[in-house]
Amino acid sequence: MRRPHQPVPRIRPAQLRDLRRSHGLTQDALAELLGCSRSTISTWETHPCLPRPRHLDRLTEIFRVPAAELVEPQGDPQTLKHARKLVGLRQEDIATALQVKPSTYADVENGRQRVPPRWLPLLADALRRSETELLSYRPYSRQA
Repeated sequence: MRRPHQPVPRIRPAQLRDLRRSHGLTQDALAELLGCSRSTISTWETHPCLPRPRHLDRLTEIFRVPAAELVEPQGDPQTLKHARKLVGLRQEDIATALQVKPSTYADVENGRQRVPPRWLPLLADALRRSETELLSYRPYSRQA
């Protein structure tokens, strides 16, 4: 059974350009730091596309910002799964931070259980989101 098309998260071109400039970097300098071409940086700054994961990780290190600040979901409703993937964590990583079994966290992420209030501060920290924002997320659904 095929899954319906899911919108792909894309980089925020203006945000990337503004961060680059605020750090005093040229497109050439940033490209050198990332190990890519200047035209790649130019493309990211003018077209909403998604850089390779290694480049996105390096951008977050260079600019000291979470990936969520550089990437925006295209019409995709926010879910715990989406937020987790944006920061590059596995369910097991979140479960370890919460000191629960991975299956327990999976039940919450998949909507079989609600987010326990005691988890909110830890989830907010791990996912780089506010507690209020996390409460607005809907459970992950393959049908959505």
